[in-house]
Amino acid sequence: ISIQGGWFGIITNDDASFLNDGEITIKNTIFNGIRNLGQSNFTNNNFINILEGSQAIITRDSSLFTNTGNLHLEALDGGGILINSKSVLNNAGGEILMNQIDNRGILALDQTRFENSGGTIRIIDTKDDGIELRNSCNFNNTQGGLIYIDSVDIDRRAIEMNGGNFFNDRCSGIINLSNR
Repeated sequence: ISIQGGWFGIITNDDASFLNDGEITIKNTIFNGIRNLGQSNFTNNNFINILEGSQAIITRDSSLFTNTGNLHLEALDGGGILINSKSVLNNAGGEILMNQIDNRGILALDQTRFENSGGTIRIIDTKDDGIELRNSCNFNNTQGGLIYIDSVDIDRRAIEMNGGNFFNDRCSGIINLSNR
């Protein structure tokens, strides 16, 4: 599937389910590449490429976003992943690569949960924080989870917590941090 332009690339809402076992490229959307709302479930098992738009992925309400494939988010004017929902899961085999993001790589809000369970997250060249956690949200990096954050702007942070919690369970993950 190839999607170019428009307000949004893919919207799931009202108990919808979306399963990707193929390849999706979303380019130049005005708002979000993927917008996961309501009590929807969005699952990526293969490859999603979101390029040259605004916010790559927003997941809100009671929705669930699960990745066991490859998410490539690059050259975005907005942020990488905004979470204001039940949870985002990056499971074993899942790789999230963010490069040239003009805002935060990952922003988690309001009692949400991000689980990196054996997956890999690479955040490269952000103009804001690599990961920001707010308002009692939890970010769990569990057994086998790898996180690389490289080249955030010098006055920003690789990981910022404003009422959020970051757990690197049993020192299982490797976290590399560097600033420009």
